[in-house]
Amino acid sequence: TINFGGGTSADSFVEYNLLYGKEIPIKNWLAIDLFAGLGYFKFNYNQGSSTKEYKKDTMGFPLQSRIKFKTGKTFSLGLQLHSNINSATTIYQPGLSLQCRL
Repeated sequence: TINFGGGTSADSFVEYNLLYGKEIPIKNWLAIDLFAGLGYFKFNYNQGSSTKEYKKDTMGFPLQSRIKFKTGKTFSLGLQLHSNINSATTIYQPGLSLQCRL
């Protein structure tokens, strides 16, 4: 558990998404990818000091963007920002990406 906002939390989630995206080339070595879609989101959490676990299943709307630096004809490295907007809780996830083009 990583929590930069204070105490630890036992919350967890699972998401399954279908995304559609588009690559926007900027230069020969730089591009931006944008994705949007629809998915399933399941959120598990504890309410207050209770030991009882609550679950909420809902539909989510994932949005994702990536800035990628092409290191060759087939590989690119990038920074990725992912979010899932839903009625349980909205999440934001930064990350690294490695892409191999076949």
